[in-house]
Amino acid sequence: MNNKGVIFTASTLLNVAKNAHNKLNGEPPDIDQGLIAIVFAASAFEAFINELDELAAGTGDTPGAKEPIIALLSDVLKEAEACRASIRLKYLVAGTVFTGKPFDRGSRPWQDVDLLFKIRNAIVHLEPSVLTVGDKGFSMSGDDLMERLRQRKVLPDLPPGQAMIFLHRLAERSAARWAVNTTVQTVTAVVSALPGGEFRDSVAPTYLKEFVGID
Repeated sequence: MNNKGVIFTASTLLNVAKNAHNKLNGEPPDIDQGLIAIVFAASAFEAFINELDELAAGTGDTPGAKEPIIALLSDVLKEAEACRASIRLKYLVAGTVFTGKPFDRGSRPWQDVDLLFKIRNAIVHLEPSVLTVGDKGFSMSGDDLMERLRQRKVLPDLPPGQAMIFLHRLAERSAARWAVNTTVQTVTAVVSALPGGEFRDSVAPTYLKEFVGID
């Protein structure tokens, strides 16, 4: 008979993002490390959701996997995966299962994790950078995403009349810190919403210990 177990590895990806953040401390800016931090922070949250799916399914005889809410979570996440639902939708679905309604889309951490994945997608599905010149000046592809980071005070203002490819703008320590902390806050929100019981007691301590933000 084959036995299965789940090894918690999502935090390994988070640590890659943290290491990239730590290397963003010199001049000139290290574009590679900026991109690594964004992509791996998002990947860490995706890995967490996938682990939660396996744990809820009872892989490795996870304590509490047969609790009604956890069994429902497993069924819903399996169906979401079969429909190729996005990680962001799975996050909202988990909130619905735990609390009867989706996590609040009008506040953090949803707004931040939504932006994180949009930036991640813009990186991994990169299209040619397009410079547009109009009556109000010029803009570049990705400026809308960078503006949302600037409004959060994650990125500094560009000097007047200057444009920069968004990939280069992400070579900021502040952007890497934001990406890591967004993942940590979103994982914490999911884990904290788990109903009390054996399942929560068996998985929450590990995730809360391993997913720690950057000051």
